[in-house]
Amino acid sequence: MNYKINYSNEAINDLIQIHDYIANEANEHKNANDLINDIRNAIRLLDTFPLRFPVVSFSPWKTLNMRYFNIKNQIIFYLVNESNLTVNIVRIYSSKRDINKILK
Repeated sequence: MNYKINYSNEAINDLIQIHDYIANEANEHKNANDLINDIRNAIRLLDTFPLRFPVVSFSPWKTLNMRYFNIKNQIIFYLVNESNLTVNIVRIYSSKRDINKILK
């Protein structure tokens, strides 16, 4: 059974910011495009068996059953709605950032 993948506005903005930072600050346009493609391809794989990755261990997202996985120094946070077969991509953060500080 295939799940539909949805992106929050924040996740879309996160992708844009990741791309722009690498392309403009590091002047690595090809690497920026490649990273965004890798992230999106990894997210597409959630359409089958999206529960394969763990639930976060911190509140308040733990109570929401927020799941996450890493791809190339990026952490993808997402929610699964099994009743309507959707995966909602909530945020995409660099694994180099202090996630606990961001969420407070």
